[in-house]
Amino acid sequence: MDSERCCFLKACFLLGVFITLRRRGMGFVGTCPHCHEKAMYIDPKHQIYKCFGCGKTGNVINYVMAERKLEDADALNYLESKYCNN
Repeated sequence: MDSERCCFLKACFLLGVFITLRRRGMGFVGTCPHCHEKAMYIDPKHQIYKCFGCGKTGNVINYVMAERKLEDADALNYLESKYCNN
């Protein structure tokens, strides 16, 4: 993955586009779109998510890959085209 091309948007912002998030402690929680449990935690410091219901975990690119059914390069291109002002 070419990190030079990434626009470094915050995980909580991008995941908040797909799911409703609430602040909890140092992070955010929401309903997992995969298992539909209110068990998804987003860690803004490490820019990762984890669902304690189904065990899915990853970063924003992993999430977009699963949500949009894209390969890694296509997911990065999607994020760039949608959220980066180049």
